[in-house]
Amino acid sequence: MIMLASVASSWAQKGPSFRADVNFMASDWLFLSKSSSTSMGLLPSLRVGGAAEFAVSKGFYVAPGLAYSIKGFKNTVQLTVPATLTMRFHYLEIPINAGYRIDLGNKLNVSVEVGPYVGFVLFGTAVREIGSTKKTNPLFQTESEISRFDMGIGTSLALGYDRYYLNFGYERGLFNMSKKKTDVSLNNVSYMIGVGMRF
Repeated sequence: MIMLASVASSWAQKGPSFRADVNFMASDWLFLSKSSSTSMGLLPSLRVGGAAEFAVSKGFYVAPGLAYSIKGFKNTVQLTVPATLTMRFHYLEIPINAGYRIDLGNKLNVSVEVGPYVGFVLFGTAVREIGSTKKTNPLFQTESEISRFDMGIGTSLALGYDRYYLNFGYERGLFNMSKKKTDVSLNNVSYMIGVGMRF
């Protein structure tokens, strides 16, 4: 209790600092069974987010945030003509990270973060392309076999100069996106690189 009171007092005195970033993201679904792990195919996408950083002690901080991200996969098979399935899911995510920042001098710094996130799909689309034929279907308008909820863990490394930083991140979903009761699990995975600014 004394420790919690001390942390709360520190937050109240200093107040949070804020940041925002934009990331290019490569998303995928992992098709997991008991004996194998298969990538469905990388989908170029986007993540935009922000966070509030609360200092805990020298170098250490907690950063709850809010982000909009596009996840999914793009899978192409070669039949008599190429056939492609692209699934896009537009998520609202809440990450809560613990971080540590090192001041390198000359306005340079490096920070690492790790923590859980929860996400909810706002809407989604499935695009099927066979040769020159393309068909787009909205998802979740009726009962879906795909879950709208996701949870997982994320980690990132940021290289900063003054208020600006270059961010490298990774997210791994731990929740099975398939509602079917089988031995197969479908999990989100995302790789990202982006730029941001602290305020």
